[in-house]
Amino acid sequence: QVLMEINPDRGAILGLSVSQDCVLAVWADAAGEVLNRKGVPFSCQSEELPGALAALVATLREQWETPAAPLLGVGIGSTGAIDADAGMILHSTFLGLNHFPLRDLLAAELDLPVFVENDIRCATLAELLRRGQDVPGNLLYNLVLLVEEPRNHMVNAGTCWCEQQRIYRGNSHAAGE
Repeated sequence: QVLMEINPDRGAILGLSVSQDCVLAVWADAAGEVLNRKGVPFSCQSEELPGALAALVATLREQWETPAAPLLGVGIGSTGAIDADAGMILHSTFLGLNHFPLRDLLAAELDLPVFVENDIRCATLAELLRRGQDVPGNLLYNLVLLVEEPRNHMVNAGTCWCEQQRIYRGNSHAAGE
């Protein structure tokens, strides 16, 4: 066996958590170490979402990207029922979207790989990656409350079901069904 590790200088990854009136942007190196973080006021609750997100990504790239570590891809955490395999928002009340192919539309605008997942599952995935083997192997039922600063009010809540350290999406892409 040969142990391998990711070269953190290979590039960067941008994560965007999209909620009703803000986007939390996280810029990380290829190994997942957070380099920059920023909350951005944002209100785009329509089919103009890909263009608005592409403009935000362009702004963040100007601020954070370096020639030595180019942006490799974008991950989107969104409220609502998300089909991660199709990169589609099946239903999001906050964003006012149904059966919306966000991944494909945004990837076309950015010319980069785009990953779309439910925001609560993204938070749980981050916890799984952070804690690694410390997570119970058979079952983790997670309630996540996302609190928006500076008003300190809850903007989203949800659950994520994990078994054997893998996220369970269910038939309708809703956790806990």
